[in-house]
Amino acid sequence: MAGVMLALSEKSKGLTYQPALEEVESWRNKFFAYVHEIYRRVSRGEIYYALHCLDNLRLSIVTAWHMEAGLQPNTFGDWARLQGTRSKLETWQLKLLEEWFSSPEPSEIMKVMTSMFPEFRRVHACLCHKVGLEENDVLAEKVLGMVN
Repeated sequence: MAGVMLALSEKSKGLTYQPALEEVESWRNKFFAYVHEIYRRVSRGEIYYALHCLDNLRLSIVTAWHMEAGLQPNTFGDWARLQGTRSKLETWQLKLLEEWFSSPEPSEIMKVMTSMFPEFRRVHACLCHKVGLEENDVLAEKVLGMVN
């Protein structure tokens, strides 16, 4: 059995991950949905829900970083191996995640959310280019501008 596992492990090292156009499009749509959900929940005073959505927004960026690097993203909601010694994230990415921590203060939640937009724009452009998806900057700016 150990020989089978070793052979399987060796074979898997040669595998690569390339995101599909549909994955990137789905990722973008989920990002937009979380942005608007945060805005709505903060407006309604539903702070715990807004913080939950902010976590998901951070995880969306991590998913994009993995796709950009050619790494299979974790199942959504799984934060395993994203920090610590087994993390495949770059130091600058881990630093951004730390900066994107928020208190439960509504204005802080909104500030943190909008501080993610520049990195979204960067990684979104990269992923669109990678899979041949139209960036549609007008739509992206319209969606993000609705909460700014």
